[in-house]
Amino acid sequence: MLGIYEVPEKWGNEGGFEALKAQAVAARSYALAVTNNGAGNICTTEACQVYKPQLKSGKWAEAVRATRGWVVTKGGAPAKTYFASTSGGFTISQWGWSGIKDVKDDSWPGGAYEKVSGSPWFYKAWFKTRSGATCVRSNPWLKSEELADIVNAWQVLYKGGGDVSRISPANSSCWGGNPYSLSELAGIGGYTSVDSISVVYSNSGNTQTVNVGTNKGSIGISGEEFKRAFNLRAPGYIGIKSGLFNIEKL
Repeated sequence: MLGIYEVPEKWGNEGGFEALKAQAVAARSYALAVTNNGAGNICTTEACQVYKPQLKSGKWAEAVRATRGWVVTKGGAPAKTYFASTSGGFTISQWGWSGIKDVKDDSWPGGAYEKVSGSPWFYKAWFKTRSGATCVRSNPWLKSEELADIVNAWQVLYKGGGDVSRISPANSSCWGGNPYSLSELAGIGGYTSVDSISVVYSNSGNTQTVNVGTNKGSIGISGEEFKRAFNLRAPGYIGIKSGLFNIEKL
């Protein structure tokens, strides 16, 4: 437990010692549930819970000792107490709660507690792999024609007119295959530019609709369909990880 690196230890000196204790209980319960009370293994990255061989002392060690033996249970066994530093403003639990809006003033993203507390991971796009590869991208931002290319990919995926197997990133050096070039896909879908974009959120913690203003007029795409088209076609390793996302024009 002393090697868990999930929350800042400084919280213990800033009035947040109870939060450290809650994290200690959650981490202990999750580890016991995943490993079947220590019989199995658990990874040491953010995919499970971050663990480092440099053991902590101070307030974190104090929180671990103060909660020694405390475990959250479900049905008489340790519960998988999922946790994350950044949930995006909505949370869901194994007990079936969904769409719990975790915001300060009923506004998202500005009122999300992660935003208020300054989480470094809140509201970020991903364009690198876990190993740091970028596929020749220096940032996750798309140009107008690249975003139009995503709309053309959506057109082929959901409206037809092209070969779905060729909807993959145009830079085949990273992905291989035989993807459409931007001009080929534009010749099928007809979208060449995007001048406005906005999203509508559902009450279940997901992006419901993406509204796109294009050279062919405005269209509405379901959040699920847009996410699929984006993740199949976006350049490099750029990807949307969550069902709750926003898109802004800079």
